[in-house]
Amino acid sequence: MDYTGLNVLSMGVLLGQDTGKDFSISHNYYRAYCDTFDRKVDLDDAKASIYLTGNVVTVDAPSGVCAVTYNHLPLGGGKVVGETLKNYYPKELRKIYT
Repeated sequence: MDYTGLNVLSMGVLLGQDTGKDFSISHNYYRAYCDTFDRKVDLDDAKASIYLTGNVVTVDAPSGVCAVTYNHLPLGGGKVVGETLKNYYPKELRKIYT
């Protein structure tokens, strides 16, 4: 194959960033390596729609950082605290209803 003229944006997937206080996993890592997470939360139609708008979702799952899926397809990441899934979906990708 001839790759002449191909504009490479990046090589691989960014793991995340050190924010000084903790480590923030990148959205692309959640999407690419969802299967590697011990904790996964699979959402139904209604909860997936709420998640994609950037809101928190009520779930029954163990606490901690997790991959978020819909029908076992990766959507992104979040953190379960109590019965609340805190949304890590990037603001620029959130679904806006008008």
